[in-house]
Amino acid sequence: MIQLVMKPEKVPVVNHEGLYSVRMNGEHLMHIRAKNAQHAEKKLAYCFKRELSGKTLDFNLEAFTEGGILEDEANEDSGNETGAGVQDSEPACPE
Repeated sequence: MIQLVMKPEKVPVVNHEGLYSVRMNGEHLMHIRAKNAQHAEKKLAYCFKRELSGKTLDFNLEAFTEGGILEDEANEDSGNETGAGVQDSEPACPE
């Protein structure tokens, strides 16, 4: 089960919106500027619907992960950005 939590950050307000950290199962995922946590959730839902609605995610997860850690996260220090033998020209999630 995935749990997403919008947590406010202590940074300056921009255009009447604060900055919210999106945490997935406790780990920081991204930031969203919003009026409040509910507004941040609505913005994220809009992005999911706009970008993923009607699409099929079809890829080999094991090619990108090793022991539950994303390859590009594990290899950031080594300079390997493509992960698990995948070439830059191959899409990870074809449409």
